[in-house]
Amino acid sequence: MPQLPPQIRTFDVRSAAGDGGTLEGIAAAFGQLDTYQTVFAPGCFESALGPFLHEGVLLAQHDSSSGAVGFPLSGEEVADGLFLRFAFHDTPRAQEYRKVCAERLASGKKVGLSIGFDIAVSESFRNGPTLLRSVGSDLARYDVATLSQTDKPCVLIRTVSRVYECSIVNFASIPQSEVTAVRSVTSPRRSIWQQLGLLNTELNQLIHLCKLDNNSLKSG
Repeated sequence: MPQLPPQIRTFDVRSAAGDGGTLEGIAAAFGQLDTYQTVFAPGCFESALGPFLHEGVLLAQHDSSSGAVGFPLSGEEVADGLFLRFAFHDTPRAQEYRKVCAERLASGKKVGLSIGFDIAVSESFRNGPTLLRSVGSDLARYDVATLSQTDKPCVLIRTVSRVYECSIVNFASIPQSEVTAVRSVTSPRRSIWQQLGLLNTELNQLIHLCKLDNNSLKSG
């Protein structure tokens, strides 16, 4: 079974309230087709959640060299996806990100939350309808309307082995996944090595999807 390389996915932060220095919401939505043609299956984070809550970090723009801006307080899989709650560190940089997030959300602007993770078990499909048939009758948490119209190869992520980090970023690839509160965030510049690392990840994902597309044409 083909396996995807280490992954990065980005989701929306949408609303803010109160004070206290926390950020919370859905970090990954179940059943939604993202821009990488992958779908998170309900329950896929079960084994990865505990270790992440114990040692995970909240970064800004995937910039680990500048240190974390926060840490996870709690998390669980809920009906919509992976719900996480973070506390901001009491450092000037962390509080600057908290303030920018809160201001943008209060004015109706979007803020992204991105997760970095590894996949333990995934399954590749010729198209969306084939993926839906493999799920069976339990489709309540899947975007059936979108997937039934998807004629490109796609991947169902059944088990995530590890979540490395979450990052506050500028853009989202799955609007349905949202952080729902920032309580009492100028973007730091990424180093060239960080930019090359992210580009390498996305290139590997593109190569993988091209291989899936080629295999589907051979078997079609």
